[in-house]
Amino acid sequence: MKATIKLTERMLNKHQINANDKFKTFAREKLGVDYFTMQKGSAGKVTKPAVVLISGSGFKVWTEIRMYRQNNRGDCLLSIKGLKSLAKGGDTLAIDLDKGCIQIKLTRSEEVTEVAA
Repeated sequence: MKATIKLTERMLNKHQINANDKFKTFAREKLGVDYFTMQKGSAGKVTKPAVVLISGSGFKVWTEIRMYRQNNRGDCLLSIKGLKSLAKGGDTLAIDLDKGCIQIKLTRSEEVTEVAA
């Protein structure tokens, strides 16, 4: 099971990615992280090592993914260290677990457009 997230400029600028239902399910089933029982704020934050694979380049960047709930409203969020320097709005992340390693495949928005054409 893989989770996909389409990035927006706002997500990158604020370093906060909204955890969609697919990602929440992925986190619970594959990583043992349940957003629904997680404490709000830094007390409930879970950080795990990950690797970003940039589609078509063979380029890998080791990073970390943080899963947390916002203090005041309790929004389910995640952030990926250094993502803003690698991605832009419209790009897509495909997040999966392979041999115990969280892999984040970054697909450029231009590549998605070309495939769809």
